[in-house]
Amino acid sequence: MGEKRTIRGLAPAAVLFAVFVAAAMLAPPGAAALEAGFEVEAAAGAGFGRAAYDLNVPIGADAVMSRLEFPLDRVSVSLGGAFSLGSGGVELWRFALGGTLGLTDPNGLMRDYDWIKPAGFPPVPFSYTESPVQEVAGGASLRASRVLLSRGLLGLWVTAGYRFDYLFQSVRGYEGWQYVWNEVAGAYDLYLIWGSEEALRYTLQVHGLPLGLDLRLSPGGRLGMALEVAYMPVYASDVDDHVLRNKLSTAAGLGHGVLGALELRFAMLPVAGAPARGLYLAARVEGLAWLVSTTQTQEWYGDDPAGPGDETGMVISGIDHDISNLELRARVGVGFSF
Repeated sequence: MGEKRTIRGLAPAAVLFAVFVAAAMLAPPGAAALEAGFEVEAAAGAGFGRAAYDLNVPIGADAVMSRLEFPLDRVSVSLGGAFSLGSGGVELWRFALGGTLGLTDPNGLMRDYDWIKPAGFPPVPFSYTESPVQEVAGGASLRASRVLLSRGLLGLWVTAGYRFDYLFQSVRGYEGWQYVWNEVAGAYDLYLIWGSEEALRYTLQVHGLPLGLDLRLSPGGRLGMALEVAYMPVYASDVDDHVLRNKLSTAAGLGHGVLGALELRFAMLPVAGAPARGLYLAARVEGLAWLVSTTQTQEWYGDDPAGPGDETGMVISGIDHDISNLELRARVGVGFSF
C-alpha cells in the first residue's frame, strides 16, 4: 500500500514536468545553422553525509524500532564529457554524461540504534553499536539541458536527466552496549558488547530522474557560474545481509528527492575569439536529499544466535521501512572545451 500511494503522488508532478520539458526541448532552435562544441573534464572530490534506513516492527501493542546510519564521507574521482549545440555564438542545447568512483573507505562509523516503544509511551533505547566499514561506491549520470530564456549575461535552462548511485559497505567489528532481560532479577542488565568479526553487509542502489532549472551567469569572458535546483523522483533498493544473525533483509520502493548545486568555471587559456573554449578549471558543490518509504522482507538463512529457537527458513514481510539519504558533495577539476 505504501508503494502505491507513492506512485500516485509521483505521477501528477512527473507528468506535468515531462510535458514542460518536452515543450521546451522540442521548441525550434531558429533558422541559423547549429554550432557544435565538446568538452571533457576530470575531477577529484569529497563527500559528506549519511545513508540510513529505519524500521518499525509491531510486537503486539508495542513496537521495536531500529535505525542504521551508513557514513558517506569519502574521497572520489570523476570523469565526464559534454556535447553542446548553439547558434550565433549562443549555446542552446547541452548533453552531458559522467561517472564517479569512490577511492577511500569512509572515515565515519556505521551506527546502529534500537528502541522499544511501549504502547502509549515514548521510545526507550535498549541497544547501540558503532562500527568501521569498508566500502565500494560509484555512480553514473546523464543530463540534457535546453535554454528557455537568455537575457544578456543571464540564461535560464530547463534540465532533465538520469543518475545512478551504488553503495556497498562491509561492517567490520562493532562495539557498544545493550540491555538484556534478567529473568531471575526481574530487571534489565546493562552489558558492554564488542567484536572484531564481520557483522553486516549492506548494498544500496538508487535510480533518480532529476528534473529542474539552471540559472547561468557569465559576468566576464573567462568566468561562468550556474545555480541548479531539481526535483528528483527516486527508485531505491537495499539489501542488508546481517551476517551475525544469518538474516537477509530486502526492500525496494519509490520516493521523492531534491537536488541543489552551485558550479563555478574559470577559463585558463581561452581560445582567441571564443573565450568559453579552451582549458578551464571547475568547482562544484552539490547537496542531495531523498526519502523512500516502503516495506521490508526479512528471511533467516540460518539459526539466529540471538533468538530462542531455530529460525532457519523463517520469513517476515510487510515491515515498515524508510530508506533515506542526506549528502553534500564537492569537487574540483580541470577540463578542456573545444
